[in-house]
Amino acid sequence: MSIFQSKQSQNARELLRQARHLRNLRGDIMRDVEMKKLLESEEALESSLRAGDAKVIDNAIDRLYTCMGKIVPGRRQSVFAENFEILVVAVVVAMGFRTYLIQPFKIPTGSMEPTLNGIHVDASIEPRIMDRIPMRYLKWLIYGERYIQVKIKEDGFIGPRELSSDEITAFYTITKERYKVTPGCRKYKLPKNAVPFFSYGNAVRKGDILWSGFETTGDHVFVDKIRWNFQKPKRGQVVVFSTKNIPTLPYGTHYIKRLIGIPGENIRIVPPNILINGRVIDDIAPIVRIERQESPYSAGYVLAQKNSPNDIVYIDSTNSIVELTLTQYFALGDNTTNSRDGRYWGPIPGENTIGPAFLVYWPWSTRWGLIH
Repeated sequence: MSIFQSKQSQNARELLRQARHLRNLRGDIMRDVEMKKLLESEEALESSLRAGDAKVIDNAIDRLYTCMGKIVPGRRQSVFAENFEILVVAVVVAMGFRTYLIQPFKIPTGSMEPTLNGIHVDASIEPRIMDRIPMRYLKWLIYGERYIQVKIKEDGFIGPRELSSDEITAFYTITKERYKVTPGCRKYKLPKNAVPFFSYGNAVRKGDILWSGFETTGDHVFVDKIRWNFQKPKRGQVVVFSTKNIPTLPYGTHYIKRLIGIPGENIRIVPPNILINGRVIDDIAPIVRIERQESPYSAGYVLAQKNSPNDIVYIDSTNSIVELTLTQYFALGDNTTNSRDGRYWGPIPGENTIGPAFLVYWPWSTRWGLIH
């Protein structure tokens, strides 16, 4: 027997075995006509094997295979099911990527300016050409900037005062960026850090603009969650860390600052310089840039300022040294005059560190690309 005939015979006998398995599995629910055709197809294949004619065997294999396919037809998935499976796989891969490799974060504040920008606003009365539909969506997608206009919807006064019965009551109370109309009706929400065009006591009319201008989203960055599994954190890196185990910070969030002190060091600020173990840092480019005040956002490294006698600060004029244990790190914001950082809440436990932020991926700006 040739090699081809031997292979053909093996395929035929395997198909017969599967046919018998199919009868045992579905015999009780198969229709009589299906059972009859299946048995006839099996018998025909067995006869062709005894005869040994290769062409006849091929025909019998095709016949039995077709018969089995009609009994258990392959079910083609719907387009929705196929796309849903692809989406599930993509989500699982993305979650694994985010958990173990690279994680995205958004910068909410200006504490790292000019290295990284948080959400910021610029007041303006009139929108520009690019702020008209549909270009405004493209502008936001690329540059993260959008035009916002907040209009007054009733007559009244800004701020509490006695109103006559024929006036429409409109009291405005500031809670963060939300201007609430009391009693009982409207709320006006302004972008973060936006200053309204009206002051308390000003009369306003329906249609007046409370605020208008441009809001630009904070930088979105990628954090490398692998690197510190193979090398220790380095001074000067921009680091993301968890706030757990830091009592003076809100629990369950993440902060981003520049790493200044590593385990076992003594940290001291002598404005505008950082001193590590008594030595001024003059060999780490980003730190030197801040010390030399090469940015309008930087006054060098400054001491913490107590807002009240009960405030806890770690580096101020009377308590100017932080001694790190062998498991602690110390971090400061680049914009030290506008940053709540290690000067106020102290060292970072080593287990809190997530990884170095290495890339601004959105929006498109002068900061897009690698982080230094």
